[in-house]
Amino acid sequence: MRFQGMIAIQWLLWFGATLRIFPMLLLTWVIFLSGCTENTQRKQKDLSDQTLLNVASQFNLDRGFHLIEGIPVYLDENAGAGKILRRLTDADATTFMAIEQPKDARALYAVDAKRVYVAELYHVQKLLNADGSSFELLTPNSGAFSRDSQHVFFFGVALEGADPNSFQVLNYPFGKDSQNAYAGTIPIPTKDVNSWEPLQEGSAEDPWYRSHRNTHPRAHRKLYASGWSRDSTGLYYGRKPFPRADKATFVVLSKYYSKDKNHVYHGDQIVDNADPMTFQVLDGPYYKGTKIHIGFGPDSTDSQRQYRSGKVYKKR
Repeated sequence: MRFQGMIAIQWLLWFGATLRIFPMLLLTWVIFLSGCTENTQRKQKDLSDQTLLNVASQFNLDRGFHLIEGIPVYLDENAGAGKILRRLTDADATTFMAIEQPKDARALYAVDAKRVYVAELYHVQKLLNADGSSFELLTPNSGAFSRDSQHVFFFGVALEGADPNSFQVLNYPFGKDSQNAYAGTIPIPTKDVNSWEPLQEGSAEDPWYRSHRNTHPRAHRKLYASGWSRDSTGLYYGRKPFPRADKATFVVLSKYYSKDKNHVYHGDQIVDNADPMTFQVLDGPYYKGTKIHIGFGPDSTDSQRQYRSGKVYKKR
């Protein structure tokens, strides 16, 4: 009897332990099955993307937006990642279409009935509040400026307060409407927009913040712009008025140098001790047979010194 009681106790202990372990075993099994399902879905997606890439290769589809097997996609390529395919999961395939896609354009665009998409630097973004039905490119060769019925965009980011009906594109990255002047998305505080004009091509910082985690428009207040412009009241460099220069005698000499009767400027910085009367920009030095700068040697001179990048390179 005692022996049977011990067996009964051992059986109860084993049964209780099993009850405690069973939930853990069940949870482990569920996690395992979930992982298998995720791996299967991932493999299916990889296979599906590869199928689309195979079709793209078969029809020699280049960089840009395409409709492949009824699926809106963006294709690109780089040396590190090879062929790149981005699915536009929100796009309406029945109304999806690519806009002009020049081979060397920095940004490319596509629309559907409701949305506008921009692709640049391997990223694809939906333009905030853009109207696909009225969207058009103003600079198709570069993709820089575009507009719809309510907005003007610079690489897909809206210019604050810009009027699409009166906006005109000038030397890159400058433009203006009936009320405001801009360098990219950056407003220029001109006092007379009717007389305002750029004096050269300039630059404007990328209006997008990009990382491996997210991409979003950057506030124009944090962006940098370069390049000279003027109106009837004075001169501007990038986004800022430049009152120190003499407007009446100011001339742009090259992409980097300018001068007036008092000073020589490299960008918006005075070149110390440079003589504006005898200062001239040198042509070169270039690699043989090209217009590519060698990267060393003087780029300008006056009667006393040679200069490079706004600094004294050598005294005569």
